[in-house]
Amino acid sequence: MRLPEILKRTVITIGSGGVGKTTVSAALALHAALEGARSLVLTVDPARRLANSLGLESFSEEQRRIDLAPMRGQGRNAQGALDAAMLDTKSTFDRIIARYAPSPEVRDRILKNPYYRQASSTLAGSEDYMAMERLHEIREDHENGYDFVVLDTPPSSHALDFLRAPARLLGAMDNRNVRAFVSSMGAVGRTGRVGGRMNRFLVKRVGRFLGAEVFLQILAFLDSFSSMYDGFAERSRSVESFLRSDELAFLIVTAPERSALEEALFLRTTLEQNGMPFGAFVVNRVHLPYLPEDDGEGARNATSLTDQRLEQHFAHALSQSTSQVTEERARQIAARVVARRRDMHALVERDRANLDLLRAEVGDEHILLVPHFPEDIHDLHGLRRFARVLMAAARPRPAGVVEQPGQIE
Repeated sequence: MRLPEILKRTVITIGSGGVGKTTVSAALALHAALEGARSLVLTVDPARRLANSLGLESFSEEQRRIDLAPMRGQGRNAQGALDAAMLDTKSTFDRIIARYAPSPEVRDRILKNPYYRQASSTLAGSEDYMAMERLHEIREDHENGYDFVVLDTPPSSHALDFLRAPARLLGAMDNRNVRAFVSSMGAVGRTGRVGGRMNRFLVKRVGRFLGAEVFLQILAFLDSFSSMYDGFAERSRSVESFLRSDELAFLIVTAPERSALEEALFLRTTLEQNGMPFGAFVVNRVHLPYLPEDDGEGARNATSLTDQRLEQHFAHALSQSTSQVTEERARQIAARVVARRRDMHALVERDRANLDLLRAEVGDEHILLVPHFPEDIHDLHGLRRFARVLMAAARPRPAGVVEQPGQIE
């Protein structure tokens, strides 16, 4: 499997919404599969469009094999395989309960508890931790292990929750006061007797607010759950250590807009502060010059024309090329074309200036530029094309040089 040095066996993509994280994740996994690896893309919130591009109707928690037969005729390694799956918070939570419950009776008591069945899907932070847990679980499955795994996360408004989830859970598990409180509350659920003035006050107030039956369900859950603290704490340490290991890299996917790049820089700082391995920035949808300066004398002459002269030249050529277009109509069409050219030039200059600011902060080595594609990605061939452009961006090259989508086939 040929992958750039900045990528590891496990990749986590993070970034703001709408910048193409899921597409980047799927493209990386597809590239690895076509290079002969057994790869998996694990997504937290997959778009239907991505499912369709992979040939699936929808995602599920169970890994689904992607049919790569359409790619095999292009000289690719037939040994590789690509799977896709969606995170299912409750299923992952259930497996952890089964792993650390001290007995089958305790396991069944927790899994059947009405409060647990609701909390395991909706508890604040559970999805954050379970995504990391699921990733670690997949990596520990050596019998059916993957050569390459990509985790696609929600937008970066939640990215920090993902990064800090194991530490938060570990802090809660190791807090002696919390454990003592849960133990005393659990005793209420077992015996019905309340000890201590504060406990009596809490039982009375909370029970009145929630209702006696719901409160007893919560207490029963806490009592059973308290027996698994040591196992959960050990697992949290293992997951947190995994997020700092050398076999993992975080890719920050962003766009060339100033606000998106500022958020990306903030995420990199957060990774560094938490000791987590930063791989690279993937700057997606970059507008590139459509008339390169080194593309011959004709291109240089075209870029030096004023908008007025270009409009006149285009209108004349259009009216001369067909009798179906009047001179007035040709001028209207030419005016729209030149306006579009002017707008595109403004976007090119904006992206160039913003990327110069990013390079000033981090240098060029860990910045992968992916140009703006003229069409949406809706099938495996489009995803493969995106992957090839992304991998080309990861190869060593002179600063600022980027392949256009049409240059890589």
